[in-house]
Amino acid sequence: MIRKIAKIGPSTLMISLPAAWAKKNNLSKGDEINIEESENSIQITPSSETKAKTPMRISIDISALNTRAIKWVLSSLHKKGYEEIELIYGSKDNLPVIHQVVSDLFLGFVISKQTDKLCILKSVSVENPEEFDTVLRRAFLVTLSMAESTYEFMKEDKISELKSIVITERTNNQLTNFCERLINKNYVSNKNISFNYTIVWNLEKVCDNYKYIIDHIEATEMKKFSKNLLSIFKSSNEHLREYYEAYYSFDVNRFNKIADMGKKIIAEIKSNMSEAPPNERIILAYLMMLTYQIMDFSASTVAINL
Repeated sequence: MIRKIAKIGPSTLMISLPAAWAKKNNLSKGDEINIEESENSIQITPSSETKAKTPMRISIDISALNTRAIKWVLSSLHKKGYEEIELIYGSKDNLPVIHQVVSDLFLGFVISKQTDKLCILKSVSVENPEEFDTVLRRAFLVTLSMAESTYEFMKEDKISELKSIVITERTNNQLTNFCERLINKNYVSNKNISFNYTIVWNLEKVCDNYKYIIDHIEATEMKKFSKNLLSIFKSSNEHLREYYEAYYSFDVNRFNKIADMGKKIIAEIKSNMSEAPPNERIILAYLMMLTYQIMDFSASTVAINL
């Protein structure tokens, strides 16, 4: 789309906003917009006050979807920033899934209407751009807590207590989903939007792998763990904490240590994989994924800070 620059007065340059875009975002004379500069480009977005006047709404038929697909759709709509979601669910068998997703993921949402065929999910909270940093740090701390508690219970043979940790992964999902929602609603600096989203998305996956480890231990009724496995698990947790410290106390030289730690953990996993008991191999595979995911944080973190 091309716009010609007009000159107003001796030094003021002006362009017009596309009428369709202005109408879509309910902009009128006197409304405020946000303008962010990035080298040779600018990005224009409605202010949070303007957005509040025009909540995003959508109606979608999920009656033909299975449980997993319903969860994907609802999570995506929440992350995308919709404030009101009308769901045509068809069978009442789908209602427990909807209620579960709202409870587990949708911070600040309620089911405002429910009939035999549809329900409406509605946001009842006011989101603040300043919440992003606080919520992201909480997501990191929740993940670290889950990692360290899992290791301690395994080391101390308190397997029955692992169930109490699984809820931590749900909290992480709530926090990371909320962060992604804020990013998609342009509540986070556009300069680093792709890097921030990568970090948040990856953090959710890291926490998922700790949950998968717990699920595997419970499903196979494992009771004891080898010293080698516990040693690698501890190193993986230290690797995650080192990244966390580097994120909040940035020093580019620290990423040498993060890379070296990751390479060492991967080498140890590979050397132990063939001789480990079958059930421990599954845990080692999850720890390998964790290690690669932690290293994947690094490039985005460097980009945000340089």
